[in-house]
Amino acid sequence: MLVKDVLIKMFGFGRIGAGGNVAITTALTMVPILCAAGGALDYTRAISVRTHLQATLDAGLLAIARDYASLQQSGGSSGSGQSSGENISERILPFIVSSGLSREIADTVEVEVNLIDGGIAATARADVPTSLLRLIHVEN
Repeated sequence: MLVKDVLIKMFGFGRIGAGGNVAITTALTMVPILCAAGGALDYTRAISVRTHLQATLDAGLLAIARDYASLQQSGGSSGSGQSSGENISERILPFIVSSGLSREIADTVEVEVNLIDGGIAATARADVPTSLLRLIHVEN
């Protein structure tokens, strides 16, 4: 018995009429594989933007907190617009927008600031558009 005969009996290799099965199987599996790869790339981009946004928010809040603390120590009035979370949000938003984020992402940034027991708690949110998942209509 030849090797070819053994392969045909065990695995069906080389059967007549089996041509094109690999091409069809490959074509059918490429769609989910490309979607998974595109999702991984878009997720990596979103995580990168989140890290950049967090670092920028932290730096901006530290700068504002330092200014606020020095104002309080010098006996200045708290009516300078730094005492409310809303005014701090307005002050930090231009800092975040000019930090190097793409215009498409920077236009969607929202910042929420709360003053809690003498400290500042802040959250930032931005929509990161997908690039490859957009092909299957996943926009953000």
